[in-house]
Amino acid sequence: MSRAESAGRGAVQDPSRDPRQETDRASGFDSACSIVDRLLRHGLAAAEPRLCLSRAFAELDIAGRLGGAARVDVMALGKAAPALFAAAEECLKQAGVEVGSGLVVGPEGHLPSSSVGATVEFFEAEHPLPGAKGKAAAHAVLEFVGQKAERSAEDTLLVLLSGGASAMLPAPLPGTTLEDERDLTDRMLRAGADIRALNTLRKRLSQIKGGRLAQASRYPRTLVLVLSDVVGDHLPTIASGPLVADTACNDDVIAITHRYFGAGAETVLELLDRLPRLPATDDRCFDNVEHLVIGGGTQSLEAMLDSASSMGPAEAEQDEESQALVRVVSLGARVEGEARDVAIRLVERTLRELSTLQPGGSLVLLGAGETTVTVRGSGSGGRNQELALAFGLEWHRHGHCRAVADFAFGALGTDGRDGPTDAAGALLDQSTISRLEALGIDAKLELDRNNSNGALGSVDALITTGPSGTNVGDIFALVLLTSRP
Repeated sequence: MSRAESAGRGAVQDPSRDPRQETDRASGFDSACSIVDRLLRHGLAAAEPRLCLSRAFAELDIAGRLGGAARVDVMALGKAAPALFAAAEECLKQAGVEVGSGLVVGPEGHLPSSSVGATVEFFEAEHPLPGAKGKAAAHAVLEFVGQKAERSAEDTLLVLLSGGASAMLPAPLPGTTLEDERDLTDRMLRAGADIRALNTLRKRLSQIKGGRLAQASRYPRTLVLVLSDVVGDHLPTIASGPLVADTACNDDVIAITHRYFGAGAETVLELLDRLPRLPATDDRCFDNVEHLVIGGGTQSLEAMLDSASSMGPAEAEQDEESQALVRVVSLGARVEGEARDVAIRLVERTLRELSTLQPGGSLVLLGAGETTVTVRGSGSGGRNQELALAFGLEWHRHGHCRAVADFAFGALGTDGRDGPTDAAGALLDQSTISRLEALGIDAKLELDRNNSNGALGSVDALITTGPSGTNVGDIFALVLLTSRP
């Protein structure tokens, strides 16, 4: 079994496993695949909701920001909602704050069976396309924030918000239907729309999104702790900004609609024009709502960079001369674009860095963000799998460099699900494309069919973690080890 195979389906799955046990003893270095595995797992661990929330309570004075309340209601929404809610119960208890009523809306099949001392309602919801379960959950959310005609000045709501809540909480305005939002979402996802464009339109169909939840709420004080899955941590985009004002102007809406709906744009614009306007930035409903970002792709990238800083020969990791041969390059946490285009740019950057390495030197290239895929074929895949396959093809096209002793590239969706597949991403090495060819599989054709999942699965290059309980976008890592002189 090749290194890519041994680090394929099991990679990033077992946090207790030490990947440094999987070393290439001939070179004295960890294998490139095991290093990528370690880096991705460290990035994923940094996005663990309990860690993010505990850090926020310690560093951001969450108890104080709750106004000294002895009792708060808690609502958790999105892919990370179950884990965030459980962590919040513990943190609030330690701070001497009692949890009153609670509501959790999380992914299908992954809600907890119990909670610690709170009266809590749990709802499952569909993702990425909205469905009937999500509609019922959205109705419960609206009832939860507006259930009392009058509230005391001490009533406080703590909202734990994470990515995915936009699709999971469809609440059609009068004059629209669940099918309207579902069709709009499906059309834009298949056309490669990024999350800002998608949420700019679908929030206009909703009773919750675009600040309308704040408008519906009767709580005099609300604190929103956000686990961000959006590049740049743009609050109006994360979960479609249910408690923050929308910042898109009418020209933005028109441009986005024409870009993704073509000849049908006028019909969509006519529908949007008939609907009530979203609350303005100066609406009083936002006066006592505070948002704090407690985690995101930046933190995951920093964790990977910290891990990479200790990279060296397995037998002597702290050797200064060895570490001097390791170049660590960060591409930042704002990597965006069509997955295939991003792959080409990454290969170009890798080749430039390779040309400047000393013999025996190593390159680690890290980044975070979120790519998109324009679906043209009928295959199965996701943006991280497509990024990995496109990267492998582009690297293979440039030919194998004799100076490269070992090489691996991995891309991972931190929520554990990449597109409509069971895989979280993919991890490949410089033999992956050749192994596909040996099986009679045309990797370029499979990429054109958007069948990255099928192609990479055939050579056991998929990363399968299961639902991770968090969601901070995507992370990727490249490791390249050159031959010693």
